[in-house]
Parts: sequence; structure tokens; C-alpha cells
Amino acid sequence: MPDMISSVGALFHAVAEHSTGSFLGSCFAYRHSSFVLTAAHCVGDLPAQELVAVWPGPIIRRCVSVSKHATADVALLTLPPISTQIDCFLQTGSYNALGEDFYAIGFTEVVTANEQQLPTARLYKGHFQRFLNYKSFLGYEYAAGEISIPAPGGLSGGPIFLPRDQQTVIAIVAENAQSAAVLDSIEEVMEDGAQYKTLYQAIIRFGVVVMLSSVSDWLEQQVIVST
Repeated sequence: MPDMISSVGALFHAVAEHSTGSFLGSCFAYRHSSFVLTAAHCVGDLPAQELVAVWPGPIIRRCVSVSKHATADVALLTLPPISTQIDCFLQTGSYNALGEDFYAIGFTEVVTANEQQLPTARLYKGHFQRFLNYKSFLGYEYAAGEISIPAPGGLSGGPIFLPRDQQTVIAIVAENAQSAAVLDSIEEVMEDGAQYKTLYQAIIRFGVVVMLSSVSDWLEQQVIVST
């Protein structure tokens, strides 16, 4: 069984040649170790030569080129060949079932005792709670899945896949959305003969992911693996 956590790397902005610079998000190898996918907002308008993908080991590769989808929050980075074995996701899959568990892997940051730890690879588990056509506040538009867990800092760009098929990637983590529609409690206060109502609402956050089946044609055009 391939170790899919080894496919996931951390993406950095690094101007200096031997520096990893500032952390941008997660990425993962797709079909070949020279190709990695991430969320387009993670790379923004940075030039390719200032993007560095890092895997534990460490394996460090500076990006050669970047291609971004026209509307979806997806970017493909091309890297120099990596001789060290990295397991890759082999294909994308179509998926529209609600309630089934998925895995998400990414390099996330945690703040403890007022100190921010280095990005660390973590596995998350959740389920899909709906599917929709999504217009992002970041300016992207795509077929999306809404997931039951929030996306902590750094998980953007990481893969979503099913426990039963760990070589097929079905989505890329993009961003968080939130709802304040759930009423937690109501308090009535009488003061000077007037009645006041204080509404307490719980803020619920959940992740939004790009369904890769919706951009599969673009991926086929971009990812050409020599045999």
C-alpha cells in the first residue's frame, strides 16, 4: 500500500537560493514526482522561481513553471525530477456521495504557548456535507464540496481522498466558509420598563474544496508523463 502522506509537501516562498523562506501552504505529487498540485491562491502571482516544494528528508525542489486554471482555485507546479521515491496520486476521481469519510493531509501550523510551531504533516478526517457551485471571495469559481471540518492554516492545497482508494485524489482543500445561522440562546432583559433581547449565535466553520473531476480535462492537457 503506497504511503500517501509521503506525496504531500510543504510549499514555501523563497527568494534566496538556499532558503525555504515563508510558508505558503500544502502541495502534493500528481502522477509523477515532477508535477505537484496546490491551491492557486497559495502561489498567487509569485514567479515560479521563487516557489519551493519541500518533503521530509529533506527533499527540496525549486519550481520551474506554474500553470493556473482559468477559474478554479487550482495550480500545477512543474519541478525538476526527484530521484528519491515519492508516492504520487495516480488519478482524479468523480465523487458526489454525501456522508462518506474522507482523509485530508497537509502541513498545518499550530500555535502553542504563544509560539508558532513549524508546519507539520497531519492527517484529518471528515465527511462531505453538500456539493455546490461556489463563488469564492478570493475571485475563483468552481464545482465545490463543503466538508464537515474547518481547514486549519496550511491545509490549503492539500489533497482529499477516500480511505478505500488512496491513490485517487478527489479534491483540493481551498478555503473556509462560516455560518452564524445556528441559534445558541436568547436572553430577555427588562430595564426601565423596556424589553431587550440578546441573541447568541454560534459561528460554525467548515472547509470548502475544489472537486477535481470538474477540472480533469485541464489536468489531462497539463500533465504529460513520458513513458
